[in-house]
Amino acid sequence: MANFEDKLDEDIARLEEMYATQSADMGGRIEVHLVLNLAHRLIASRDTEDCIRGVDMLERSDHATQSSVSCLYLLALGSYRLQRLSNARAYTENLLAQEPNHTDAIVLRRLIDESTQREGFTGAIMVGSISAILATFAFLYTRARK
Repeated sequence: MANFEDKLDEDIARLEEMYATQSADMGGRIEVHLVLNLAHRLIASRDTEDCIRGVDMLERSDHATQSSVSCLYLLALGSYRLQRLSNARAYTENLLAQEPNHTDAIVLRRLIDESTQREGFTGAIMVGSISAILATFAFLYTRARK
């Protein structure tokens, strides 16, 4: 696994260098394929900060249009990894509206749905637990006052 991560880090460094060079040479304009390649590597990274950078790069990019299937999938995947589930769902639904049979997007939508259900269940447990604790304190307080 370390080999994959080392290769990914090398790719990120190489692409970031190309990005900086192209930005300087072209007055800030970067070719779409370079933006998508760098964002893809950043989103694939285990480093959360890299993933954030990849998603932000795509969201800010004026020419890596957010209507392209590749861009939408990367935005959905990165948002899912960052637990921005409402954003991930919106990007996935937008992508599936364009390509209803996009297998990766269908799988990602299922993962988002499962995470949302799990998050809702966890929230319900927390509210129930807090309510039980408050009820116990209220009961003990009223008994102590008698």
